[in-house]
Amino acid sequence: MVIRPSDPEPSRRLPAPGTEASPAPPAIQRESRSAEITTPKPSAADQVVVSSAADQLLERVGETSAEAPQLSPARAKAVLDRLRTGHYDRPEVLDQVARKLQAEIDGPGSEG
Repeated sequence: MVIRPSDPEPSRRLPAPGTEASPAPPAIQRESRSAEITTPKPSAADQVVVSSAADQLLERVGETSAEAPQLSPARAKAVLDRLRTGHYDRPEVLDQVARKLQAEIDGPGSEG
C-alpha cells in the first residue's frame, strides 16, 4: 500500500504504477544560512498556568518515583541479554508481562 501526500514536492513525487521514474530535478539553491536567527525574548506579560490536575499528577509521579525500585547493573545486563536472545518474544512470557502490566494499570484491589 502506498500513501501519497496530497501535494508532494515535484522532486518527491512517486511515479505512477507501471511507469519509469524520471530523474529528480537538480537541487534548489537555498539562501545562505549566514542570516542571524533570533528567538523572541520573554516579556513581563508572559505567564504559565498549571492546572490542578497537572499538579496532582506531578505529586503522584513524585510519590511513585521515590518508591520505584532501582535496577542493579547486573540485573540490567541480564534483562538486556534476555532481550537479545528473544526470551521476551515467547508467547508465555508476553502473556505474563501483559498480565502484570494490566494489574499495574488497574491498580491495587482490582480483579483481573
